Amino acid sequence: MRALAAADPALPDPPLDDPDPAVRRAAAANPALAPGTPETLLADPRTAEGAAANPSLPAPPRPRPPRPLPDRHCLTTTARPAPTDRRSDHH
Repeated sequence: MRALAAADPALPDPPLDDPDPAVRRAAAANPALAPGTPETLLADPRTAEGAAANPSLPAPPRPRPPRPLPDRHCLTTTARPAPTDRRSDHH
């Protein structure tokens, strides 16, 4: 029951130092924590799991989308002869 109370966003000061690990995890996941607090709690092994679940954590940057694959005709395995210079044939 105390863990549910610790996760309540209406709770003004979640019990981050509670002796019960379940209460600490719930308190660290509380979305009403001050900005920057969840990031700090990630470094503490006692609260990291709950802080990682905190919905107020900023989203990590999205990776760039992959570059498009080459066209299918670029992927052939047969070698093609080099083009000839037709201008050299007409002297």
